[in-house]
Amino acid sequence: MGITLPLALFEQAKRHATKDEPALLSFVHEFTSDVSPLVLYQKAKDAFSGERFFLAKS
Repeated sequence: MGITLPLALFEQAKRHATKDEPALLSFVHEFTSDVSPLVLYQKAKDAFSGERFFLAKS
């Protein structure tokens, strides 16, 4: 797919988060129209399980 997931940034955010002050990590990447956001979400399952969500506009 040509994108490297920001695992180092994700780990850094987890290290800085506390119970009272959670960390928010946002990653934006522009794709061509042939990339399915749902497929990308599914491929990131192992790296970000329990730490991600998928929002689709209908």
